[in-house]
Amino acid sequence: MMPETVLDRGTTQVVGSESPRMPVVLADLSTGERTVALYASDMPARYRTTDHTQVAAWVLQGVERVGLDEVRRRAAFDAGYRLLARGGHVTPQLTASQEQRFPKAGRLNCADRHAANLNLWVQMSEETRARNGSAAVDGDCPCGGTRSIPLWRDEDATVSRMCPVHAQNAIRAMRPAVDA
Repeated sequence: MMPETVLDRGTTQVVGSESPRMPVVLADLSTGERTVALYASDMPARYRTTDHTQVAAWVLQGVERVGLDEVRRRAAFDAGYRLLARGGHVTPQLTASQEQRFPKAGRLNCADRHAANLNLWVQMSEETRARNGSAAVDGDCPCGGTRSIPLWRDEDATVSRMCPVHAQNAIRAMRPAVDA
């Protein structure tokens, strides 16, 4: 049975229950975590315009189905995969892990779009916003844990880039501050 949800624009307290002792507050789920929960829920496989209360109910259903810790773990691996894919640094092992976690790419895309739209109605808490986009790698990272991915080597020089997963804090520190 899904919890009753009533949402007005800007509402942050939509509560479900993963277990009788641990309530799940939608504002405490990052966009990636909402995406993973939607993927695990009874959400239809194709994108349709849907009432935000129904999307919120699907998110809570997905968290109840998979568990909060597993949702967060999968969201971090998905974020890591996407960061590495943007730079063309995904290994076959990482691709296999991603396809095993999310075998239906269209469903993942649909869940991603619903989660992004849900952010308009249920905003993230400050703590969650700071955690949003946290990434991890499920397997061998191209940087090998060195926080640097070599791009080109010569006898005189080596050109490399910072690993978008393992050097995430250093990369964020280089970005200019944006007033919210």
